Amino acid sequence: MKVYKSTSPTDIDQWSWCTEQFGPEGIPKPSDSLAIVAGLRWWRRQGHLFFRSEKDYVLYCLRWA
Repeated sequence: MKVYKSTSPTDIDQWSWCTEQFGPEGIPKPSDSLAIVAGLRWWRRQGHLFFRSEKDYVLYCLRWA
């Protein structure tokens, strides 16, 4: 399973944009295993955004990079 990690988002607008584009944020707990995270489309953790789909990650990078 591959997960794409973005740089730290600097603006709340980036989180709002992700919600509009990709749906509600998944919220994994620190104890979640990779199997649980696999069901999430995108989430925030430790100041970074993570994406399950390469397409979602590229779209985010094109918009905010």
